Amino acid sequence: MANVCDGFSPWLSTKLKTLNVDENIFLSYTLSILEGDEPREEKLDALKSVLSDCAASDTEVDSHCTEILDKWQQALCNITKEPTVKKEIENVDQKLARLLVSNVRLEETTQACKYTDEELKIREAILSKYSHADVTESEPEDDEVEEGVLVKNTNASTIHQAEKEKREKAKLENQKKKERDKLEREKQKLSHQEKKEARRKRTQKVEHHRK
Repeated sequence: MANVCDGFSPWLSTKLKTLNVDENIFLSYTLSILEGDEPREEKLDALKSVLSDCAASDTEVDSHCTEILDKWQQALCNITKEPTVKKEIENVDQKLARLLVSNVRLEETTQACKYTDEELKIREAILSKYSHADVTESEPEDDEVEEGVLVKNTNASTIHQAEKEKREKAKLENQKKKERDKLEREKQKLSHQEKKEARRKRTQKVEHHRK
């Protein structure tokens, strides 16, 4: 999966820039959506929540989301997958490492806040699982294969939980941004009305003095 992201990330970064979407926040978030195991329709809905403000109509948003998802599928088809359990475990660990880094970057770009007890437990579980994941260089024996599958399944479950947490954080940050933008527009509108009213009063005052 890392090879897919290496080739796909530059294209996605450029795409987000053209849509005026903050790539520092949403690049890793968008990749986590695409890498998930959810059905295509759920991925499209998640992408729409990211790009909902980047186009004039829902039709354009749908078009951009479909393009991103199709491009991702094409990138997947161009990569030859390794069938061994060992390779799958390595890929899961690489994805987990990248997810940890992207989580840190996402937290750095959002407003500072205290972790809840639940978030701390999830974070500690991720760090603990990753630090104890042991991938050997030798060919796996039967016992090693069984253990490897268990590690892979455990890490996959941890990744899924972490991805869900990250999507929720990004979704919340996106909603906060929308609210801030709306408030700013209201302030500008009110300021414009106040200035307009002040000009009207000055004009009336001048006309009154002339009379």
